[in-house]
This record gives sequence, structure tokens and C-alpha cells, in this order.
Amino acid sequence: MTIDKSIQLEVSKAVEQLAFVDRSYGLRVWPNEESKQAWKHDLGLMRAFGDLDHVRLELLAADKSVLCEFRINFNGKPNGQGIVDHADGVELPLLHRHQIADSRVIVQHRERNGQYRHLLHLKWATAETLRRRPGAAYDSEHASKITGGRQTGRFHVGNEARHNLVITHAGRRNYAFARDLDLRVNGVFLHRTHAPAGVQFQPGMRITAVVVQTPLGFQARNIQLA
Repeated sequence: MTIDKSIQLEVSKAVEQLAFVDRSYGLRVWPNEESKQAWKHDLGLMRAFGDLDHVRLELLAADKSVLCEFRINFNGKPNGQGIVDHADGVELPLLHRHQIADSRVIVQHRERNGQYRHLLHLKWATAETLRRRPGAAYDSEHASKITGGRQTGRFHVGNEARHNLVITHAGRRNYAFARDLDLRVNGVFLHRTHAPAGVQFQPGMRITAVVVQTPLGFQARNIQLA
């Protein structure tokens, strides 16, 4: 069966975003390009038959709880207008590598249609549902931007990954910069879209946030007053 190129591209973008996180932490979910292509093929089939709901990468702690989850949904509404990507890339949460004991990728599909199953390259099985640690969530602007809204991405990160920051400079518009007191680095970028409604950034203000690595440097997500 030939899969439509638009679906191939959509699935490829999702897998490559997950693979970026995978490589960044040295997890080797996909040890080679061949294994990644097999995933793209099967997800493309599920998508073509209207069965694919979402795919998520779970980073697991030693007790098999989910420390971090990056979920990409295939239920977005195309809208190339007004999508802002402050990160200009995947918003990678800063986690200590020793906290990550294992990882896995979960595919959620609706099982509406079984007529394509003989075409799948991989052997799929039911996965155990694992406990997700209490934590903070933030949307992936990048996932929406590169797909024109066709996909939505969301990270969930355990509370132990939150950082303590103090604002060092507040701009006249919606941004500010802070010092990460845990990493002891300056210049963490803050934007009001990632803070509670009504919060006005002021120098000296203490906050907590999930700090993410981006191509544009350190940024804060899920900002809360300390």
C-alpha cells in the first residue's frame, strides 16, 4: 500500500521530534535509521486508516514511574496563522541523566480498522500503564509550528525537575530574563505566555519553572511564583 506523502511527512515529523529527545538523553530507543523507518511506516499506516491518536515518549525512573513524558497528538486543526515558536526547536526539559533508568514509546490507536495489520513491519503488543509522577506540564510550541497546527505536543515533567529562579531583568513587553539558582547560570528567557495570567515580571521576583534547553538557549516553562 502506498501511503500519502502528506501523512508520511506528518508521521516523520512526530517521530523525529521524539528521536531528538531520545538522542539528547542517550536512550537509543531507535538504535539505527532502519528501526526508525519501521516505526514511521507503521504509524503512517495507522494514520492512513484513521486509527492513530497519539504517540508518546516516556522517560522512566528507577521505580518505573514516568518521570517525563513527551506526547504528540494527531488531532490538531490546521492553522498556520499566529503560531509562535519561542524556542525555535524542541523544548528539551533539563533532567539529570542519572534520574532516567529506562524509556519506552507508547502508541495510542483506536483500533477502528484491522484490515491493514498484515502490512505492519513491527510486532505491536499491549503496554502496561505506568504511574506518572506529579509534576508540571507545558505545550510544545514547536510541534504545532512545524505542522501548521496539525499536531499538538505536550510535555509532562516530574516536580523534582523544577528549578528556582530570580528575575534579573524585565523588559517593557512580555519577556524577562532570570538567573537559575540551581544551575547558577544567567540569561534564562521568560515569556508571559508561560506564566499565570496577570503576573507582571519584576526584577528580584522569585519564581519556579521547568527550565528547557532550546536552540535559542535556556528558557522557562510552566512558570509559577515561588
